[in-house]
Amino acid sequence: MNEQVLQCPYCWERITILVEEAMEGEWIEDCEVCCNPIHFKLSVRKDGSSDLHYERAQ
Repeated sequence: MNEQVLQCPYCWERITILVEEAMEGEWIEDCEVCCNPIHFKLSVRKDGSSDLHYERAQ
């Protein structure tokens, strides 16, 4: 499990989420500061590295 520090796309505060490879795919999680929904997308490559993209939920 990896801890990721991100900037909320609504309130611009720094937030922390826990990410693991088993979470590959898409999900929505509320900002721990402003409670607005954030859309996350995690892609895991064959070499084990991953890309986490996030944006305001529509």
